[in-house]
Amino acid sequence: SACLVGSEMCIRDRVSTQSTGVLTEKILDAALTPYNSMGILMLGGGVMGYLRRRSIISLIAGGTFGVAFLWSNYLLKRNRLKAHTLGAGASAIMVAAMLPRYLIGTNKLIPGTVLAIGMVGLGYSGMGLWREYRALNVEGSENANQQ
Repeated sequence: SACLVGSEMCIRDRVSTQSTGVLTEKILDAALTPYNSMGILMLGGGVMGYLRRRSIISLIAGGTFGVAFLWSNYLLKRNRLKAHTLGAGASAIMVAAMLPRYLIGTNKLIPGTVLAIGMVGLGYSGMGLWREYRALNVEGSENANQQ
């Protein structure tokens, strides 16, 4: 838009656009993590299992794992090591619980989907843990060299 350089309206428009852009970027950044996606899928799946079949265990498991993944997402900005440790634990339990059900021959959509979500979670959190431990080792060796 045409505005006089330094005019109050031009400055106000530029500042509000910049702050909105930063806010939108932060929201998208938080929303587009695998932990957030897995958390929403697990919560939604638990609710759907309950609504369709009155499965209390689906509701509890979906809620528990959904909250664990959403909490991992929350921790990403605060403590990445804890975030990936929680994500890895939740994913490992999901894989351990669903793999036998899937392999026994049920071949149903839900155990396969939960198994796939758990495996994606293991991959993502495993890579995150590897990066965090590697960074800790680099920092530790640099500190040892300085002393």
